[in-house]
Order: sequence, then C-alpha cells, then structure tokens
Amino acid sequence: MEHDESTQDLEALRERWTSEQMDLARECKFYDDELPFSVTSKTTPEEGSSGEDFDEPVVRSESIGTIDVEGLNYVGGLDISFVGSEDATGGSKEGTEGLPDAYATIAVLEYPSMKLRHELTEPIHLNTPYIPSFLAYREAPTYLSLLEKLRTKLQQDGKENEFPQLLVVDGNGRLHVREAGSACAVGVRSGLPTIGVAKNYHPPHGSPEKEGDEKANPAAMGGGWRATQKGMRQMAQKVLKQQGDWIGLHRQSVESPVASRNAYIGAAVLSSKGAKNPIFVSPAHRVSLRTAILLALVMSKVRVPEPTRKADEISRIAVRKALAQTPKTDS
Repeated sequence: MEHDESTQDLEALRERWTSEQMDLARECKFYDDELPFSVTSKTTPEEGSSGEDFDEPVVRSESIGTIDVEGLNYVGGLDISFVGSEDATGGSKEGTEGLPDAYATIAVLEYPSMKLRHELTEPIHLNTPYIPSFLAYREAPTYLSLLEKLRTKLQQDGKENEFPQLLVVDGNGRLHVREAGSACAVGVRSGLPTIGVAKNYHPPHGSPEKEGDEKANPAAMGGGWRATQKGMRQMAQKVLKQQGDWIGLHRQSVESPVASRNAYIGAAVLSSKGAKNPIFVSPAHRVSLRTAILLALVMSKVRVPEPTRKADEISRIAVRKALAQTPKTDS
C-alpha cells in the first residue's frame, strides 16, 4: 500500500527525531555532576539493579527525616496546560478558536519553604505535530524560552542569585524509550541540573501507545506488569505502602543507546503520606537517580512536588482566563 505525502513526511520526521534523541541521550549526564548543592541521606539503598527484580520488584525506602539538602535555595518548576485538551495531544475543542494551543509556566520556588518567588507564563501556538515519545519537540523550546526570559528579568531586577539552581520538569527524563524525554532536552540545552517528574506512567518501550493495545507489538512487551499503565498502577498499589517507598524502573527498549536492561532509568515513588499512586521520577541531566528521588521527596507536600504543582496551577489559571474572555457564540 502506498503512503501519501503527509505520511511519508511524518515517517521522515520520526526518523530524524529518533536520531537526534539518540544523540541527546549520549549528552545527558545521569549522575551528580558539579551540583551547586548537596543532597545526602542516612539510608543507603542501592540505586542499581542486578536485573533479578525485573519481574518481581524490590521495594526500597527513604526516610524523609534523614534527607539533608544544603546549598539549594531556588528551584524552577516547568509545566504546560493545554487549552483544547487535558494532555499533550492538544486536541482542539469547540469554542477555542483564536486562542493559543497551550500556556507554559515556570514557577520559581524558594527552598526549603517552597514559597513562590517568581513566575512567568507564555502562550504557545503549536506548529509541531504530536507524535508519542517526541513531546520534547513541542514542549522544550518554550521551556527554554521561559528560562531565558526569566534570566533577563532577574538580571534587570538585580536578582540574578534567584535564578533556579535546579529544574523540575513535568514529564520524563531518562524514563523514556530512547532515554531522552522532554526533561533531558531542557537539561542539556540549558546546562542546568534537571529532573523529570511525571504524574502518569508511560512504558519506556514505545509500544503500545494506548492502554489496551498490549497485542500491538508483543516483541516489545517485556516485563509483564511494567508493560502497561494498568499493570504498573496495580503493582505500585500492591507493593508501595508508605511515604518514601520506591521501586526501580528498567530499560525495556532496544532503541536506547546508553543503558543495559539491568539499569534503572527511573523510579515509581510514593511521595506523600496521603498518596495512593506514585509519581514517576527520573534523572534528566547532571543529577543521579538517587538524588532525583531524594529531591522529589523533600519537595512534595502532596503527591506532586511543589515546583511543578505550582507551575501547573498557574498555567491552568491562564487557560481558564483565556477561555473566560472568549466570546460565547449561539449554538
């Protein structure tokens, strides 16, 4: 069957982006690299894996009271809220004509108080197609633009010292089919220590794209419960019992250029006492998995860490304001 021109264009784009993400993954530093702050804990669970826990997870635990962070003063949270939908597909809805596709926010919080110090929000008009596992091409450019605008504003205000020392991106870092999620793109391009924290699990094998499509690509479906959102949710609820509990998440894709199957590329972490479901934490640049987990825990008052929770709140307010100002049309 012949493909039409648009299909061929998308396939060529996917091929180019795949190559670029493979290169990006090699640039990422998934270890603590000259951090301007220190993070330590009295508990010392192993960060790595022998591979024996691929099918049956080993639960590790961090005690919040034993985590010590020194030298960290300002953290930036990055998130996007879409006008036409609740997710990155950005599908349009009736009544949104003429509005931006989304609003992106950077929220700078003071640590450890987690008080909001600075915020910037800007509208986004998406020209990049939505392709699963390539969200960085829709999100990262705006995040980087916000960072530069924030830097300029702080310099003008004489508050350069309040520029974020750490970035928390709503999304994945290394926990990605090619170990090059949106947070990785932001971290490498900005040069800043960066972690990814996702609210939902996206299996790092690239297929199936939707829950229920388990038969779409059987060869990619290693790991049983790890292969689907439903399987992960059920296992996490079964084994993660208290704040600080976490299980390592393995690489599952042959597309990854940098890791073996035995490596943890992220973790499902129960971040707060009232949380039923975990968050999904992964290093993105200049931060190790262990440090990313510890940082996510100390910044979480509720399930989602405060930097991205606040950025999400602000960007959602921008969406609501935009919708409220849209003239109503008679049906």
